[in-house]
Amino acid sequence: MKHWIERIADELNEMDVEKHVIASGTSISGSIHIGNSCDVFIANAIGKALRELGNDAETIWIADDHDPLRKVPFPLPESYDQYLGMPYSMIPCPEGCCKNFVEHFEKPLFKVLDAYGIEITPKSGFDMYKDGSYLESIRISLEKHNEIKAIFDQYRREPLADHWLPYNPICEKCGRVNTTEAYDFDGDIVKYRCECGHDGEMDIKSGNGKLTWRVEWAARWKIFGTTCEPFGKDHAAAGGSYDVSSVISEEIFDYPAPYPVPYEWITLDGEAMSKSHGVFFTPEQWLEIGPAESLNYYLFRSKPMKSKDFSPKMPWL
Repeated sequence: MKHWIERIADELNEMDVEKHVIASGTSISGSIHIGNSCDVFIANAIGKALRELGNDAETIWIADDHDPLRKVPFPLPESYDQYLGMPYSMIPCPEGCCKNFVEHFEKPLFKVLDAYGIEITPKSGFDMYKDGSYLESIRISLEKHNEIKAIFDQYRREPLADHWLPYNPICEKCGRVNTTEAYDFDGDIVKYRCECGHDGEMDIKSGNGKLTWRVEWAARWKIFGTTCEPFGKDHAAAGGSYDVSSVISEEIFDYPAPYPVPYEWITLDGEAMSKSHGVFFTPEQWLEIGPAESLNYYLFRSKPMKSKDFSPKMPWL
């Protein structure tokens, strides 16, 4: 009987594509732990299995580093609440050892990739907005905002406002992105208002803003030519991110949604992992108690949607 990774690779092998791109992504909201790095491990394994079948396959990892900080992660001081709502990419390093907040929390993962045999091409959401990778997608989204709104409204109890646009500028006054509302646009210029009281305009070519999440996800599927992507079960809920983004991908960007691989969250001694509460265990910490092969064994011994509870006291470690 084939392993579930091999079965996924077999199904992907039947697709008529020149190259497979297996995407993974992580929100850089704090320490990257064994729960939210499952994307990386699963995507890497699928990419390897596809290459063994003779396919051209690349595994990419996208740092969602242009997202807003919603909670202060452990062990940062409460004073970091001054950065709530600001993109991770614009928050300073908490210890002054890295160029910013993002690099500080990425480095521990990058340091152990070789130990786990992970081969990925890293990407940055911040860089993609700044270098124009998202520009065409933003223009399409603004022009088709009524169609996108209609898609969102199918999955909502209350419809979005008539003036709603699928884009959030970064406020030039307070620096926050989750407190702004775009309400009009003229070409590449978007008009917005912020909860801080500022009314402003921004040029989408500046990169100082971002698409609404479910539109952004669909956009980057087409940008990278994604054919498969693992993601946490929250995105797989009926009417959730994957369902909505799939419709947007096909109807707005004319691109087929990638093969989905949802997975169950990992708990730590029965408790949900939380970066803000300090309840997590990182791939780097794992290497302190066991070999890299043991984490791969733990993640892949059962199907991805089967519940997994981890304890550092597990006897087989």
